Amino acid sequence: MVTGGALVVISSGLHFHLWETTYRHVPTIGMLFLLQALTGLLLGLALVGRRRDLLATAGAGLMASSIGGLLLATTSLGLFGFRGSLAAPFAGLLLAIEVAGLLILAPGVVVFARREFAPHRKESQTRRRTVASDLGTGRRSPFGTL
Repeated sequence: MVTGGALVVISSGLHFHLWETTYRHVPTIGMLFLLQALTGLLLGLALVGRRRDLLATAGAGLMASSIGGLLLATTSLGLFGFRGSLAAPFAGLLLAIEVAGLLILAPGVVVFARREFAPHRKESQTRRRTVASDLGTGRRSPFGTL
C-alpha cells in the first residue's frame, strides 16, 4: 500500500501543477483539479503512513474517479462543458499513474469488501470454534447434541 499511496501523492502533485499552470481559470474543472490535488495529497500521505484497507478503498476510488473524469472529458460529451485530449500535457502520464495506483490498491479494496460486506462469515467462524472447543470440555453446546 505504500507504493499505492506514493502513486496517489504523485497524481495529486501533477493535478496541482496542472491546476496552477493551465486549469486554474477553467470553470468547474479548475476547482475539481484543485480538489483532486488536495484530497490526493492527504489520502496518499495517510496511505503511506497507516496502511489501512479503508484508505486503500478511498485511494482506489479517487484513482478510478480521476480516470473516469479524464476519459469522459476526451469524449464528444466532455465533462461539465470541457473537452480535453489524451494528447494534452501529462494526460498520458496521469492515466498510467492512476491505472497503476488503482491496480496496486485493488487488493485493499477486496479485503475491505470481504470484511465489511460479509460479516456473517466471521460470526460463523467464531461459532465453529466455540462448538469445537465445547466438544473437548464436555460442556453442552447451545446448538443441541453434536
